[in-house]
Formats: sequence, structure tokens, C-alpha cells
Amino acid sequence: RATDEADEPTPPSPNPNPKPETGTVGTASPKEPFLGWNPRFRFSNFVSGRTNGFACSAAKEVARQVQSQYNPLLIHAPTGLGKSHLGQAIGYQLFAGNENLQILWKTAESFLAEMIRHIEEKDIPSFKARYRDTCDVLILDDIQFVKGKTALQAELCHTLDILLNRGKQVVLLGNLPARGRNGLDENFESRIF
Repeated sequence: RATDEADEPTPPSPNPNPKPETGTVGTASPKEPFLGWNPRFRFSNFVSGRTNGFACSAAKEVARQVQSQYNPLLIHAPTGLGKSHLGQAIGYQLFAGNENLQILWKTAESFLAEMIRHIEEKDIPSFKARYRDTCDVLILDDIQFVKGKTALQAELCHTLDILLNRGKQVVLLGNLPARGRNGLDENFESRIF
């Protein structure tokens, strides 16, 4: 597991009109590696420096192959320092190497919204199938959102366990304080740090 606290900005700035992430269970178009992809978020546009070099190197290692030595890969740093950029660059690079990979990029908030919708529709099996059975790469952004949400953390624990046991890649991105000081459930924290 790799962590890095990057403190350098990541030009260029994100697309001012990125495609919004939806809670739908759709798939990306044939030209897009995953729903919510920002085409500007590639390794070629990432500015790697002294303080974020390890995070960038680990991200590139993950992008070379699914089930890398960094699995799950956790990149945590303050807001605006390139976590989302690296996460999406990983997804893009993996897709470029194998267009058959099922890559899911979600924010933790949209993951929760989708989970709630499936619970309300009494269709939790299709939710679990999407994330556990058909997903090859899960990129979960803004994981600080799960703080205090016990049911969401429990669902993520089960999902991470299944994906990792099946040799799938997990990438987690967030603005988290150090282990033991972030308000996460001990079971969830033990899987990501």
C-alpha cells in the first residue's frame, strides 16, 4: 500500500465542463475508459515533483498491470493536489492497454447514492454484481466522505475483500488524516492503510 502527501499543484486545471458522474448503472462509450472520465487527466499532463513523486511512481506501477504490488493503492493528500488526476490516469492507462477491462471510477458519495437507490428498489444483488462480479478496476475518489457512515464502510469492506481476493485492482483517493486520526471504522481503515 502506498501513501503520499503531495503538496504541489497539478497543472493543467481540470476541464471546466467535465462530464458529470451519474448514479446510473451505464457503461462508458466505446471511446471512453469509464463513466466520468476527464480526458485531461493523463500521466502526460501530471506534474511530478519532489513531494508527490512516490505517489506518481506508485500510480504508474498500478497502471502497468492490474494486481500490482500496490493493491489497494491509497493516495491521500489535501484537496487540489492531484489525487483525482492520478486515479483517472491509472484508469485511462489500464484501459489503453486492455479495452476489455471493466473500470469503475466513482466518488464515495455517488457510490453511497447508488447503494441507497438499489436498497430502495430492493435490487441490492445487481449493485453487488456490478461492483463485485463485473468490475476489474475500482477507483474510488473522495473516500473521506465515508467517515461516520458505518453501513457504507461495511459494504466497502466486503467489496474490497472480494475484489482483492479475485485479483482485481483497487485505487482509493482521499483527503485523510493519518491512521487512527481520521474517524474511519477500524475494519475499513485496516484494509486501506
